[in-house]
Amino acid sequence: MTTIRFEATTLAGHEATLVHVDSGAIKAVLCSRGASIIRLETADRHGVFDNVVLSYQNLDDFYQNPKYLGATTGPYAGRIYPPEMTVGGKRIALEKNFQNHAHLHGGSRSLARADFTVEAIDQGVCFTHIPTEPAYPGHVFYKAYYRFEGPVMTLEYETLANADTYTNLTQHAYFNLSGSIRRTVLDHTLCLPASHVGQLDASLITERLIPVEGTLFDFRRTKTLREVVIPLKKTPQMGLDHPFVLDEGTIVLADPESGRALHIETDQDTVVVYSHNFIIDQPVATPLEENQHLALCLETQHYPNDLHFFTRPASAHPEHTHHRQMTRYTFK
Repeated sequence: MTTIRFEATTLAGHEATLVHVDSGAIKAVLCSRGASIIRLETADRHGVFDNVVLSYQNLDDFYQNPKYLGATTGPYAGRIYPPEMTVGGKRIALEKNFQNHAHLHGGSRSLARADFTVEAIDQGVCFTHIPTEPAYPGHVFYKAYYRFEGPVMTLEYETLANADTYTNLTQHAYFNLSGSIRRTVLDHTLCLPASHVGQLDASLITERLIPVEGTLFDFRRTKTLREVVIPLKKTPQMGLDHPFVLDEGTIVLADPESGRALHIETDQDTVVVYSHNFIIDQPVATPLEENQHLALCLETQHYPNDLHFFTRPASAHPEHTHHRQMTRYTFK
């Protein structure tokens, strides 16, 4: 039986709602700001519950959330380059908020910094947001459903647009299964059903898709993150920051020491794997002094920059249509 409790709070002086969820196997704290995951506790092999997502030390930092920790990210997750989109035959220039040359995660109007309303539903909650000043053409009605049943958290995004636009949402949780970020994720293992990966240029934009066969990026057989991240530290990406095109199967992240494992199933075509390569200026909740590779993002979404990369981008959202995205997280 999943229990839900709402708590009124403030973030940096602004009203917000925290949602405390207990499914027996998962204990979560969600937030109306960004429809975010603030805390997510699961049990290790000894039955001890602990937090398995990266969090800011100061709750107020979730208001601006500069690193998108645990946030619903969009309206378009990932980098768009060139920073523009064409809608109805009209070219729309987009804000350059990534290294002054690309558009990232919706820019200053990202959903990660939007205030959602929240209501209880069966086994979980529904967050709703209707922007008054949308980032892109058209108004979009956003819903994020979090449902919990035992060790399973199911996340569904639903969008309804009143005009042609683009939508590409993701959940931007940073996972570390050690509990309270006791260790980096370099000794976590990852198995990923993807036969192709995006090759990135020095600006972190996809140049082309390449087969993973014979490369560092072949996670079709389980390997440690250390085997891949350390060789990549000499590249402009400084680690994993790559889109993997998914084949059928389950993504599995595991921490052999704690015994925790996370299985991810999704209806999305891509997962962006980010190994927390860049420093977070705000204090985060960890006993470690180092501030790199503390956690791993597994961002299930449409292929980033698909509106420029593919002839028929999955993120294209015609007027008066619904888009739905589903990702299921099972903790074992």
